[in-house]
Amino acid sequence: MHRKLVLDDIDEALISELQKDGRLSLVDLGRRVGLRHSSVRSRLIKLVKENLIKVTALLNYKKLDLKLALVGLSVRNLEKNMSKLRNLCQCHHVVYLFQLVGGKYNVLLLFVYRNESKLRAFIEKRIRTIPDIDDIEVTLVDTAVPIFLPIRLGALKEAPICSQECTTCGLREVICTGCDVGR
Repeated sequence: MHRKLVLDDIDEALISELQKDGRLSLVDLGRRVGLRHSSVRSRLIKLVKENLIKVTALLNYKKLDLKLALVGLSVRNLEKNMSKLRNLCQCHHVVYLFQLVGGKYNVLLLFVYRNESKLRAFIEKRIRTIPDIDDIEVTLVDTAVPIFLPIRLGALKEAPICSQECTTCGLREVICTGCDVGR
């Protein structure tokens, strides 16, 4: 069970300032929230250790000429298949995996790609092999906000053919340039 972390006003101010500009120095952060840089540092270390914040680089998918797709899945026996669904996140093209609590679909993936062949191959080779999927719906989307997403660099590269499975796959000749999903 997760322990609830209570933020004070200074923690909230620090997080707010970092969300505006994650490159602020400790000195500048301290000036903005009324603390010395050493106090800012210790608070930030605590927030990271408590697993409340994570410092990361987000990428502007539009500047990288990437496209987005939402993939809705209707999955029977969701708990039984959850490890297989989480395994889909090994693919660098999967940005988010959501478990939905209402509506037609109970799983939603945000997928980033350059060409539709990567998306089609992922659906055919990875998603359709999961048992108990009753329905799949793909919607090509664009965001207004945010345009910066936690895209992994592997999604920007053409993957090498990574296994014997790829060399015998019928999709490889038609639409796939090689799957980069870890086995």
